[in-house]
Amino acid sequence: MKAYKLAATEKEILSSLDHPFLPSLLTYFDKTFSESTI
Repeated sequence: MKAYKLAATEKEILSSLDHPFLPSLLTYFDKTFSESTI
C-alpha cells in the first residue's frame, strides 16, 4: 500500500510540472493490480 501512495504522489507531481529540463507525465494507466506511467 505504501508503494501505491508513493506512485500516486509521483503522478500528481509529474502531472503538475511544466519545465523544459524536468520530465512530464504524458499518460497514466490505472489497472486493478498494477499501474504504469509513461
